[in-house]
Amino acid sequence: MKLAHISNGIYYWKNRHDPECANAFSAIVWWCLLSASALFLLGAILYSIWMLSDSAQVSGTEAVVGQSETLSREALRNTLDAFKQRQQQFVFVQNNPPAIKDPSR
Repeated sequence: MKLAHISNGIYYWKNRHDPECANAFSAIVWWCLLSASALFLLGAILYSIWMLSDSAQVSGTEAVVGQSETLSREALRNTLDAFKQRQQQFVFVQNNPPAIKDPSR
C-alpha cells in the first residue's frame, strides 16, 4: 500500500462509498487491522517472555528433598474410602435412573 493512501485517509473516509475510493479505504482499514494485530501479537510475546523469565527467577529456590510434609495413612485411607463411596453412588445411579418424564415428549 502506498503512503499516499494513509495521508488522504479523511478524504477516503468521506467518500468511502465511491468506487474509486473504496479500494483505497479498504486498504487503509486492512493496514490498520494488520498493524493492530501485529502490535497485539508482539505485546503478547513480550509479556510471555517477561512472565517466563520472572517465574524462572522465583523457582530458583527449590525445595530440599526429604523436607516435605508426610501423608498420614488415616487421611489416605479416608480419601480412598471417599472415592469408593462415590463409585458406589455412580453405579447405583447408573442402575437406577430417576423416574423423571422427558419434557420434550
